[in-house]
Amino acid sequence: MRTTHLNFNANYNYMPLSGLQYGTALLQPINSAAGAATGVTSPFPGFENQLGANTVYQALRPYPQYTAVTTSTLGDPAGQQKFNSLQLKANKRFSKGLTVFGFFTWMKSFSLATDQYPGNRIMQLDANPAAAFSFSWAYDLPFGKGKQFLTGSPRWANAVISGWKVNGFVKYSSGIPLSIAAGAGNLGAIGYSQRGNAVAGVSPYLVTNPRDFTPTSKYLNAAAFTTSTGFNFGNLAPTLSWVKGFWSKQEALTVGRVISMTERIKLDLSADAVNPFNFHRWNNPNTTLTSAAFGTVTGASDGRTLQINAAVKF
Repeated sequence: MRTTHLNFNANYNYMPLSGLQYGTALLQPINSAAGAATGVTSPFPGFENQLGANTVYQALRPYPQYTAVTTSTLGDPAGQQKFNSLQLKANKRFSKGLTVFGFFTWMKSFSLATDQYPGNRIMQLDANPAAAFSFSWAYDLPFGKGKQFLTGSPRWANAVISGWKVNGFVKYSSGIPLSIAAGAGNLGAIGYSQRGNAVAGVSPYLVTNPRDFTPTSKYLNAAAFTTSTGFNFGNLAPTLSWVKGFWSKQEALTVGRVISMTERIKLDLSADAVNPFNFHRWNNPNTTLTSAAFGTVTGASDGRTLQINAAVKF
């Protein structure tokens, strides 16, 4: 699937890349010694008197008399989005009260985004799971009157063993792509984005199995990245398909029973458990390379929760 002519916020007043040759002088007033040494002249009379907007950088912008020239609230109809997926579904209803349902999805989605400077547009990978598998089942237990087992039980035993049901659900999704914040230079001061660099041959992970991870360890390897400094671009993309968070895992279990109060009135009792085995589901790690906490995980999903339900049906 591809969608075009979406709203896209664009900046039309960014400095051309050729201006990077002036380095730190870009941030100096045009009438300062450092500014004069660049050879860049005032674009119009009185420019040097504009408070906060009289730098060499401002003089090199297409519209130096303005600090911003962007699209309106409606945006520029240049946006694009692409979505590709493979979906497989299996559903089976058995004669003994068991129903199973499985679903597998592989997908990727991209949308138009601004890369490291406003004029550089790229199709950016969105933060969607690349694969997801879910499986659910519903089982009316085959015990008691009219069922496969113990159908001839005494009345008192039938009142205990009949009408039970078990439902379950599991879902596993691959981790979402992460963005590494690794800029430590001056590009942000001139409206560009500054990203870090990947170190070839070094794994970005210190731990890959969630079972081996503890809150005192780190998930990401800081040695796999370096910061970019000054007015230098990094080689990292906005979102990295090769650096992802932990897999997402969800489980739910329901145990219940239908009790026949009379021939027409039934009492439906059940207990729902989300994360019934009380497993840890780690949140995404800190991705700011300049932080001492880079690679650490400080949160997890909720633990086990229980809910009791009752319904009278007639």
